[in-house]
Amino acid sequence: MATGLQMQSTLLKNGTLEVSLAQLDTPELAAHEVLVRVEASPINPSDLLFLYGLWLLLEALAIIMVLY
Repeated sequence: MATGLQMQSTLLKNGTLEVSLAQLDTPELAAHEVLVRVEASPINPSDLLFLYGLWLLLEALAIIMVLY
């Protein structure tokens, strides 16, 4: 059986985001299935805010904008 990498992320209780790569077995495919290999994928800019802990700042700005 072949293996592949999967990106996994865990948000720890202290607020730290842990990102890692896990090696997983590739599942057996049925006759009507195909396996697509992804070399790269873009990151949504709003996800970057979360990764760097800036989403709280964005949320605060949204609240301020609503108040005014």
